[in-house]
Amino acid sequence: MDIPIAEQNDRYVDVDLLKRGRWQPRRYFDETKLQELADSIEQVGIIEPIITRFDKHDGLYEIIAGERRWRAAQLAMVYQVPVMVRNDLTDDQARSMALIENLQREDLNPIEEAEGIQALIDQLNITHQEAGGRTGKSRPYITNSLRLLDLHPTVQDYLRTGDLNAGHAKQIYTLPERMQIDIARMAVKLGWSVRQIGKRAVELKNLLSKEGQGVERVNSDINRVESIISEHYSMPTKLDFDPKKSRGTLTFEWNSIDELHGLLNAWGLSEKTQG
Repeated sequence: MDIPIAEQNDRYVDVDLLKRGRWQPRRYFDETKLQELADSIEQVGIIEPIITRFDKHDGLYEIIAGERRWRAAQLAMVYQVPVMVRNDLTDDQARSMALIENLQREDLNPIEEAEGIQALIDQLNITHQEAGGRTGKSRPYITNSLRLLDLHPTVQDYLRTGDLNAGHAKQIYTLPERMQIDIARMAVKLGWSVRQIGKRAVELKNLLSKEGQGVERVNSDINRVESIISEHYSMPTKLDFDPKKSRGTLTFEWNSIDELHGLLNAWGLSEKTQG
């Protein structure tokens, strides 16, 4: 999608007349980094204007790109900020600019970045390759980033706050959700490196593989025994087994009283039931 060239209409606007953009992918703002930006603004001001559109419905300037600068300016007690008004942009163009501008910056957390990429793909109906071209990322980077959205919300929260990074998450997103949560919590608590969390993830995957092989072997044995019993008594049977409790049930399916008596007779119980 082509975005029109900006109008030369930079101006200073009261910070109270700006509002958060509808398409801002960022949800979490690191307070330390925001304060660092505020300190910089106190020293040299805002060098790059905040890109906005004027909303005639409420008389406010909606931020398309530059919300961090706006927030930091308020921390620095700066009451007016430079803005570039882009009323020439359609909603689709403004949305695309907001997403791309934020995705090209380095300070989004991994989940915000992944959500922004997904929104860009959905909005423009483009491929992972095309999304990479628009954001300056490789196709594998885009694909791996989107996989983070499949993580359990608890793990995603660790990524939002910076307790874990994308390298940590890459090691665990193939694990079941319960294991994702457990290993993520342990990694945060003990301060594990990517290598340490990867080692633990491999151990858990190997354990799952062994358990899976054991379950397959048990199921195969159960099916074989079930067939032998059915053939022996000429009657459908169902054998259920719980390997964790080492117990199960054996069910015979008979369709008439005669079949039941035949089964009891085979067990030597027919005379006792008739007496």
